[in-house]
Amino acid sequence: MGLALLAGAFSVGIATGIGRLRATKDADDRAAVAALLGLTIAWLVAAGIDWMWQLTATTVVAITGFALLTGPATASRVRARTARGRRPRRRRSWARISALVVAWVLIACSAVPWLADVKLGASQAAVRRGDGAAAVADALAARNIEPWASTPYLQLALVSEQSGSLRAPRTWIDHAIARSPEDWQLWLVAARIDTKRGKVGMARRELDRAIELNPRSPLFQNLRR
Repeated sequence: MGLALLAGAFSVGIATGIGRLRATKDADDRAAVAALLGLTIAWLVAAGIDWMWQLTATTVVAITGFALLTGPATASRVRARTARGRRPRRRRSWARISALVVAWVLIACSAVPWLADVKLGASQAAVRRGDGAAAVADALAARNIEPWASTPYLQLALVSEQSGSLRAPRTWIDHAIARSPEDWQLWLVAARIDTKRGKVGMARRELDRAIELNPRSPLFQNLRR
């Protein structure tokens, strides 16, 4: 979602810059727009192949140039069409509205896993301070926010396992595996839970599945047959 938001914003910005470069007739204005457009593209290429975006000074210069490229600073000479009496193109307005709606939808979709991570972090913090009830409540809240993810169910399994229960962890880890069957860590937790339950054969099969999914893990080097 974050990549889609960035790609959409910079794609629209570059398209706007190209449009303003083509529409500007004054040589000085064209040079300024071309310089800002070149600055933005150069930074995007550099950030795509290197850690350029982590350099604060460089990134501030690039974002400032991008703002000037797409803002009113370079738009003063480009709006001559409406001044000539032509009707403004409604298609552009609808395109902007559509882009804004799509952006808000993407932001909302990105907020869902973020909120779930916040609740999971709160659950883990509650475990560290010994507050089991709060840990369960926060993990359940994360599950309600993101019921299709395996992580909230894994947290519920770990919290209930720590409380000494054996049946509840097995149920929660089953839900986690159903949502992410290729995650070797879930199978390893399931094997540990079943070992505590005395289900040695089932635990062995789950351990074998974990090894199959991640055979190069150092955890399994001494367990190979």
